[in-house]
Amino acid sequence: MMDWLLEHGANAMDRDSFGNTAMLCAALYGRLELIQWLLANGHSTLHEKNESGNHIVLQACVLGHKEVTMIDSLHC
Repeated sequence: MMDWLLEHGANAMDRDSFGNTAMLCAALYGRLELIQWLLANGHSTLHEKNESGNHIVLQACVLGHKEVTMIDSLHC
């Protein structure tokens, strides 16, 4: 789905009204496959923050998605 969206003009770095990117939303809702896809395809970084200053790990913890914090890329 993300491939199709990007091929048709979507931008993974666009932000919602709270300053969340696709990466931050994926972290908030525990979407591991999407997080890994965004990272692998260069459409996101681990250093993004929203308007509240939340980064990927904090976003994941908001709704209890501890599995997101286990992504290898987070352990730099």
